[in-house]
Amino acid sequence: ASTVREMIGDGLVRPTELRLLEGVRKQLGISEREHEQILGRLSEEERHLFSEGSGARVEVQAQLSCYQVALAEGLLRGAPETEIADLRRSFGVDEKRHRVALARIRGASGELLSRARQRLDRALGLRRDLGTIGATEPTAARVFLCYLLGNARDEALGRVLDLLEAAGDGPMIQALRRKLTGDEPEERSKALGLLVEACPGAEELAGDLELLVEQRPVTVQEAGGDGEVEILLRLMADVDPYLRAGAAWVAADHPDASLLEAVASVSRDHHPLVRETAVGVVEEQEMTKGGGDEKGMVRVSTIQTMHFLQAVPFFSELGPGNLYDLAQFAVEGAVDPPRTLVEEGDPDSDALFVLISGRATVTHAAEGEGGGERLLGTLGPGGVVGELSVLDGKPRSATV
Repeated sequence: ASTVREMIGDGLVRPTELRLLEGVRKQLGISEREHEQILGRLSEEERHLFSEGSGARVEVQAQLSCYQVALAEGLLRGAPETEIADLRRSFGVDEKRHRVALARIRGASGELLSRARQRLDRALGLRRDLGTIGATEPTAARVFLCYLLGNARDEALGRVLDLLEAAGDGPMIQALRRKLTGDEPEERSKALGLLVEACPGAEELAGDLELLVEQRPVTVQEAGGDGEVEILLRLMADVDPYLRAGAAWVAADHPDASLLEAVASVSRDHHPLVRETAVGVVEEQEMTKGGGDEKGMVRVSTIQTMHFLQAVPFFSELGPGNLYDLAQFAVEGAVDPPRTLVEEGDPDSDALFVLISGRATVTHAAEGEGGGERLLGTLGPGGVVGELSVLDGKPRSATV
């Protein structure tokens, strides 16, 4: 029976497999009656594959398999019922077979939960990497890599919830998402229990989901044997270009020379941010070996600009993609005091400034006969100048 089940694992029984099965039956001395008893232990749908003329159904089964893939993609996109109906008609699938395909996709061993398991494993791996990198010396590069790892972990978790939403009670799971990521531990725990109930088959994922939803710190046992070097090497080969770039930036100041070979390989990466970051690391290493003066290198790289922007509360909620786009418009410059960045009442409100270093005073014209200016405050590194005018288009409200 196990051999028979293995043959129909993909939902297809080909003519050659039928002949092979007949030969195995005769070789093992299995009688027709015993053969029928084995088939009797299969489901009705599985027995159907072995009925007379089933070899001619291979194309139909292949078409149904393609339909399942297309149906799964449609469900993941949140396709409306009309689109699903059009898809069913285009594949020539009747309502009964559609229900069978839907049950397979949404079942515990179906496509949706299988993908959810894969994305959950990725989220858990990123969580472990974040725990290891976060425990090291907090350089600017490591701090930014931790941000990138946290963002990638949350994206993977979000994809898990998307898949569970498509596999189970969509409206219910959608309503639970905000509570799953809320600040109240008790509410998160309750929402997780309801999530499992809303998606039959997701019980096996519950324990791992709890680690992410409850935001538990990574233990030494969970971290595993991978050290920082192994993690950086793995991240430089990751599918996420921002993780590749972040790992290359951390490798710039790492004492382990084995990382430089990996950095050199990603200097030919297809993503411009990864290439720029890796090339910058290689050039810096070559200059150091040649006794060059690093102090003359004042240019801030794109990934450093992204880090500066992300550290500013005004931009802290942006994702890596948005930070990268924003960094393309950033222009680095030095300002010698005393110099006015923006002047109160100035209608030119399309420029925004972020202080990397130094300080700036914020003043406002005082009302009344005395006139003069009133000090509103002082800005330091990370301070943002001109954000209000950029948002509302109105003249500058203060002088900086």
